[in-house]
Amino acid sequence: MKVKYFLLLLVAITPFKSFSQGGSNYSSIGIGDLFPSTNAAYQAMGSTFISVPAENSINVKNPAMWSVASSTRILLGYNFNQHLNETSDATLFQNNGKISGLFTLFNIDKSLGISASFGLHSYSNINYLVSNKFSIEKDGLTQTGKNTFQGSGGLSSAYLGASANIIDNFSVGASAFAIFGPIKNSVYTEFDDYYSYNYEVIKSDYATSWGSRFGIYYYYDNLHFGAFYEFVDDIKFKRETQFSSSVISDTIIKSSFSEKFPSQYGVGISYKTGKFLFSSDFLMMNFKDFKYNPISNSEFTDAYKLSFGAIRYGNTSRFSEILDRVNYKAGIYYQKLYYKINNQEINELGLSFGGEIPLGSGGILDVALILGNRGRSNDYLINEYFCRLFVEISIGEIWFKPFKRRYE
Repeated sequence: MKVKYFLLLLVAITPFKSFSQGGSNYSSIGIGDLFPSTNAAYQAMGSTFISVPAENSINVKNPAMWSVASSTRILLGYNFNQHLNETSDATLFQNNGKISGLFTLFNIDKSLGISASFGLHSYSNINYLVSNKFSIEKDGLTQTGKNTFQGSGGLSSAYLGASANIIDNFSVGASAFAIFGPIKNSVYTEFDDYYSYNYEVIKSDYATSWGSRFGIYYYYDNLHFGAFYEFVDDIKFKRETQFSSSVISDTIIKSSFSEKFPSQYGVGISYKTGKFLFSSDFLMMNFKDFKYNPISNSEFTDAYKLSFGAIRYGNTSRFSEILDRVNYKAGIYYQKLYYKINNQEINELGLSFGGEIPLGSGGILDVALILGNRGRSNDYLINEYFCRLFVEISIGEIWFKPFKRRYE
């Protein structure tokens, strides 16, 4: 692997966000949609990853899985989202896309399972654009107009960690990471009355925190077990609130505050038989005490995710036809999201498909497509259908080779 390829990937990941034309209106709540920090190789399997051995991918959530790697790899990912948002009386198509992350893994000693990894990836995503008309009656007068709500930004994470085999068939891993990024929410109020003045309120927050992640991995014959725990310190926000109108000069108020950030943990199991591997994960996220950016009639709650996935491994011979060499994948998941609206839980169901396509010596193209639904169109809520496309390309080769020894 040449250094120029690494520099090329660094250039490609800047800027982090590619384009934005709106997306999930549910991302207006809290820190937005939690971005899956598992790569396309796992997204194609219903986002199961905790115990899935993958030599050519980089498992961010369970660092113990780095011990499975057989080569040093650099991976770059892209994510595109298409949304159809429905209410009882309106529909809206929105889409957005962004670079999902840059990941590196250094396989230092395969026999001891010693590997190191660092990377930069999205942690959450805020991308919404919605408007509604209003009518206010006071003192015999009726005032009509429109409110436009818009949000952008989200959190990113940079991590560094390592893994090793401590006994046969048992690996441990740990990583430290920073969380940071801007979150911007605005409300623009526009009146139909010519004699009323429009105004806008913009809240711009910048968040910082740090955390640690621990993972274990054990296998016995064809049965694999994994688990991870993620701790994040209180997240600190610096806020700038701007009030603007055509009749008064802009007013800016600065403040700072912190919030308790939720922990995450999960367990997984997988089983390999012949050319197939079947896996299942269960994740928990403790958002009940989270307080940042609730909307009207909403509250935060603990969340969980249950997922199932499968792989059909392709032929490893380089002389086989390309379609026979692909690792085909599929999965399904059910997720209870971390908030309630109007005392109603918001749930998400998704189906996934994808494949791992070899690109020659050391190159891999991973593609995952997720089709899903969340929310509901009654109880004044939004019913959202979505299509998420994950595309990742990775290159790798063996960097660390054992010294040749001569025995006499």
